[in-house]
Amino acid sequence: MSLEGILREPQARLGQSGQVTTGLSELRQMPEEAARLAGRQLLMLEGGPFVWQGQVWPGQAMQWHIEERLNSQVEGEEEGGWRTELTLTLPRLGSVQAAIHLSAHGLGLELAAGAKAAADELRAGLPELTQRLHQAGLQVLGAGVRVEVEADARAAAA
Repeated sequence: MSLEGILREPQARLGQSGQVTTGLSELRQMPEEAARLAGRQLLMLEGGPFVWQGQVWPGQAMQWHIEERLNSQVEGEEEGGWRTELTLTLPRLGSVQAAIHLSAHGLGLELAAGAKAAADELRAGLPELTQRLHQAGLQVLGAGVRVEVEADARAAAA
């Protein structure tokens, strides 16, 4: 990566913000937020998962999980690669989960919605999504949508 590319990374901008720095000499007085981000990146390089929970915009919480898969750990995934999952509740669609498996051969995508109507809407948009992924140079190996009954709904039905 060129120096110009590195300077465009979010970590580089954190270092220029004048934020409070950590006192750890190993981090060379990095701003605290940059040090946390660097620590997460190092964990991923060591094989640990990256897990983030927070606000993606005001009032919208999201959970995000990324991990490297060295060999098949999930049925249907033939090889290693990267797997990311995110969960959020959207105002119109309700609870939505996305799971993406990225390997050298392409990308697999599975979407789940908490309601049938939301799953139908996601299913209707799937052809356009896969087309855009192809246009971006990604080989889509499979894509699907399912209805995921939430734990609260299952408990109420029991």
